[in-house]
Amino acid sequence: MGSRTSHMQITIPYANLFQEYTEAKSSIDAAIKRCIDNSAFIGGIEVENFETKWKQYTHAEDCAGVSSGTSALMLSLLAVGVKPGDEVVVPSMSFISTSECVSQIGAVPCFVDIDQYYTMDLDQVKEVITEKTKAIIFVDLYGQTIDVERLRSLAPSIPLIQDAAQSAGCRYLGRPIGSLADLTCFSFYPGKNLGAMGDAGAVTGSKALITNIKMLRDHGRREKYLHEIVGWNERLDSMQAAILSSKLDFLDAWNQKRVKHAQQYIKLLGNCDKIQLPQLNKVSSHVYNQFVIVTDYRDDLYAFLLSQGIQAGIQFPKAMHQQPVYQNMPAVSLCNSERLSAGCISLPVHAHLGTRDVDIVSRTVLDFFN
Repeated sequence: MGSRTSHMQITIPYANLFQEYTEAKSSIDAAIKRCIDNSAFIGGIEVENFETKWKQYTHAEDCAGVSSGTSALMLSLLAVGVKPGDEVVVPSMSFISTSECVSQIGAVPCFVDIDQYYTMDLDQVKEVITEKTKAIIFVDLYGQTIDVERLRSLAPSIPLIQDAAQSAGCRYLGRPIGSLADLTCFSFYPGKNLGAMGDAGAVTGSKALITNIKMLRDHGRREKYLHEIVGWNERLDSMQAAILSSKLDFLDAWNQKRVKHAQQYIKLLGNCDKIQLPQLNKVSSHVYNQFVIVTDYRDDLYAFLLSQGIQAGIQFPKAMHQQPVYQNMPAVSLCNSERLSAGCISLPVHAHLGTRDVDIVSRTVLDFFN
């Protein structure tokens, strides 16, 4: 560990995208070369191949590659018929894109709190549904999903959209996520469990809805110059698709390493009464896109870890209902979201950590509290 300077030497990074690339290098390099050799940059066989692989992996009827997780959410809302003035129920604890896409199309996000698992509090959902509610977005925050069947029973006629930006490879009652909701939205931002080397996303769901999304992502067309509806330019580029196809072969092994690191953290930190460890529900596996602990001393702990060369993360320091952009909406108090946002800190959990790294991070956390 280096001495503290204005350029602190990070010995245990929060993520290590270079090592991830190194492990998959031969496959990724071949995919990139293939795209360049074939001048395949927009659409085409590479996108189709990835869509097929992701559809098979998630057990979905169909898949549409798109430009980002945010575009996946926006296009999904449009595909299920959400219009300006409609209401969409969302959990407040998430990245801003979950509610931002609702606002972008002129609809109104209706925020609900989270439960002890950091996912949507289903007890609150029924209370906020009105005749204006046209969709529900639930978020697999940090890597595990909700009781989807229970949510479906609470709102049997309302389209469900799963924000699975942080849960690639997660399973619900043993089933891969991707075919549980009406539409499931994935982000392949570079830091995710399955990450591209740029921005990318995908939507899975029924053939009818995915056909609509494929038109919406590509200027409202099925043929090159025949535009049937008003669309967008939200396509997945071919090179990112080829890279994702290559990295998908590593996803399960990388997730297993994340789970192993999380179990090690839980064992080593389990007796510290100054932190709250993540809890696991009974219906979902957890892929630990983040390993999040909660403490009243978050900012001091974050600074201490950094002083010791350990990089942590904070997802997210404000819940969405606390964001300035939504301060003109009726005030709500969502105590679980507010407490999590004030105290959450994410410890390194990526697949390329070593057991010794997890030991060092854990001992450093305990040293801070001691």
